[in-house]
This record gives sequence, structure tokens and C-alpha cells, in this order.
Amino acid sequence: MHSFAREAIVAYLKIMRLFDRTQKTHSFVARSERLHWDNLSTGENGVALLTSEEPKDPSASESSVRIAHNDARDIEHGNDNGGDVRNVVKRSAWVLSALFAFFSAFFCIDVNAADAPLERAPDTMQARVLGCAACHGAHGEGTDSDYFPRLSGKPAGYLYNQLLAFRDGRRKYPPMNYLLAYLPDAYLKQIADYFAGERPPFPPPSAVTVDTKTLDLGKSLVTKGDAARKIPACVSCHGPLMTGMEPAIPGLLGLHSDYISAQLGAWRYGTRTTIAPDCMAHVSRLLSDRDITAIAAYLASVPAPTDANPIPAGSLKMPLACGSVQP
Repeated sequence: MHSFAREAIVAYLKIMRLFDRTQKTHSFVARSERLHWDNLSTGENGVALLTSEEPKDPSASESSVRIAHNDARDIEHGNDNGGDVRNVVKRSAWVLSALFAFFSAFFCIDVNAADAPLERAPDTMQARVLGCAACHGAHGEGTDSDYFPRLSGKPAGYLYNQLLAFRDGRRKYPPMNYLLAYLPDAYLKQIADYFAGERPPFPPPSAVTVDTKTLDLGKSLVTKGDAARKIPACVSCHGPLMTGMEPAIPGLLGLHSDYISAQLGAWRYGTRTTIAPDCMAHVSRLLSDRDITAIAAYLASVPAPTDANPIPAGSLKMPLACGSVQP
């Protein structure tokens, strides 16, 4: 039998013995405590506060004492008629019995069985990141949800920076903020390395939902930028095929258009930030709403190349200084 089952049974028996030993005294104690109710006053927000004042009605305290002594006498003679607390105790015991029966059935506890080895989950990173799968896919490939991105194949430095940003509050999304709040740097680095090494296939490109002029504007901004407005081309940092660059610039393919536009908006309004100088915050503030829609639609429509690996570090001379380039 599992040690857990043994411990549960022992604890259960101890609790039941405790109930049997104390249930006759609970009524007396509870009734005696009524002496203090007249010494309660109401504080701010209706919270009851103990005071040192004497009871305003001495007869109330005398009545409480008389009730308590009558209960004690009844208990002594086996006539406990004031059994409010005893009923609570009995119900508690019944609930504990029911819970024990449920968990015994659930865990298939056989009190006469011999000790068996405890089965453990595999201690692998794949098993540890299963909590990520519901939103990001089993291998980080992304899901049909518009707002959860593909993680797999992105540079480990980029993924590590994002985990740090969620944990430390530079990037705002409560589920991720809470999930990562107490994880150490070294463990976040292991998670980043794991997803960076995954290579599941890319999904097919999203259907185009914008007009031709908007799509052409997106292509122009992604591949050429807009020198008149000092907007650099996306490919000048993210690579000619937009697969990213080591060690910390992400690929932009395999993402939903709504996700891309939401992230550009987050940079623009400061709910997503990174280490200064924050080049993406600077660029996003140069973009109009139509620019963002166009860029997002174009990127979501581009199929992934056969070789979707990030290009090596230093392959491109970046047009802006970016604090997040170094992991």
C-alpha cells in the first residue's frame, strides 16, 4: 500500500478519536464563550472588535453562565440537549467519513495490499512544459487561437527575454505573469532552450481578409520600410525571410494577424516593453492604425520557407539600437 494511503488512514483514525474524545466538551466550551459576545463592538466595515468594556446588561452574562452550567450538568448526566455544536461535530465526522471513502475508491486504496512502488511522472522538460500546451501547442507550434503565438524554433535568447519580461512585469498578461512569478532565471532559460529546439511544421498561411491596397502596403513596410517617416523595414532586423536572427530576434511567420497587431499595439501603448533602448516601442509609435493592420495581414499571409531557422548572429547590420538583442 502507498505510504500516502497509510498516512491518510492514520490521520483519519486520529481525527475520529479526537472527535469522540472532545464532542461532549464542545457544547460547554461554545456556550461559555457566549459570555464574550456582550464585549464585542462593531468596527469599520462592520468587523466585530473585542473591547475591554464591561457588559452593559449584567443579566445577559448571568444568563449565559447559567446556560453554560446547565449544559455542563446535562453533559455530566448524559443528557446533552443543547447539541448545536455536537451536531456540527457529528456532521463534520460524517463528511470526513464520506471524503475518506471517496478518496479510498478514487485511489483504489487496499488497506491489506503490500507496499507498491510509487509511480512518478517522467522528469523531462517535455513533461514539465505540458502546462504550456493548452495555449501554445504540445511542441510550441501554436494553436487555432488568434492570441497565443508559436514558440517553437524562435531563438532561445528571445524566448528567455520574454519569460523574464512576463515574470518581472515588463510584459503584461496576468496568466503568464502569475505562472512565472516565482520561477528562477535558470529554469526559465531551460524552458526557452527547450522550445527553441522544437521544429514542428508551420501551419498554412492565414486567409487574406484585407483589400489588395492594404496588403500591398503591408508588404512594402515589411520589405522596404518607409524612409520618409523613418520606419525601418521589418526584414532589416528579422531577416530576409523573416525567420529571425540569433541570439534574440524572433521570426515573424506562423503567427495570426490579430496577435501581430495586438503586440504592435501593446508596444505603442506601453503594456509591452523590453530592455532599453526599446526599439520596437519606437517603431510602433511611428505606425498608423492602417500600417499596423497592413503589416499584420501581410505577415500572416506569408508561407514559411523550407529552412525556417533563425539566421546567425551578426548577419545583419541593424538600423536601430535594441536593448533586447543580447539574451
